Amino acid sequence: MRIFVAGGSGVIGRHLVPLLVAEKHVVAAMTRSEGRVDELHAMGALPVLCDVYDRDALVQAVFDFAPDLIIDQLTDLPDHLGDVCAQSARNNRIRRTGMANRN
Repeated sequence: MRIFVAGGSGVIGRHLVPLLVAEKHVVAAMTRSEGRVDELHAMGALPVLCDVYDRDALVQAVFDFAPDLIIDQLTDLPDHLGDVCAQSARNNRIRRTGMANRN
């Protein structure tokens, strides 16, 4: 199965992607961080560098991969638990604005 994981390098995605690859799925893992591309490649996924706020690029990335399934694991959570409250507005934005681009 061809699976597109939006948020492939995030807090959940980085654990999910290797599991999907291990099950022999073809996985495209989206990240907006250029620094995470090599990490996704090492997991066995096809890295997709794309910002969810760029609707045209997002639609094109999904269209180009032609997935059977899309898994949405988009978050904007900090690496350190103590920073969650201070950065909650960023995660709220991705939930409201970024998620609207998936329609």
